[in-house]
Amino acid sequence: MAAFAQFGSELDAATQAKIDRGKRIIELFNQPQYNPVPVELQVAVLWAVQNGFLDAVPVERVKEFQSRLTEFLSASKPDLLATIAREQKLGDPLIAQLKAAIEQFTQGWA
Repeated sequence: MAAFAQFGSELDAATQAKIDRGKRIIELFNQPQYNPVPVELQVAVLWAVQNGFLDAVPVERVKEFQSRLTEFLSASKPDLLATIAREQKLGDPLIAQLKAAIEQFTQGWA
C-alpha cells in the first residue's frame, strides 16, 4: 500500500491509517542484535499495536513506547507474561488481562 500511495495524490483515511500502523509495526520488528525480545513480550507489544494502542504514538517514539511497555509488563505483570509464555495462545480471559494491563500503562505514558 505504501508503494501505491507514492503515486496517488490523496488517500482515504482508512488507507492512510493502515499505512501508518504498518510503519509502527516495522519499528517494533527492529530488535537489537544479539538481544532478542522474549516471545511473550513480542506477543504483548504486537497485540497492542494491532489493537490500536500505538495509533496515536508518533513513529519516532514507537521504540520508546515499546521499551517502556516492556519494562512495565516485566515489573508489574510478570504473571501475565508467564501465562502468555506457558499457554502460547491468547484466549478471551488472557486478552482481557492483556488489554487491562496495556490500558493501565497507556494512562501513565506520555
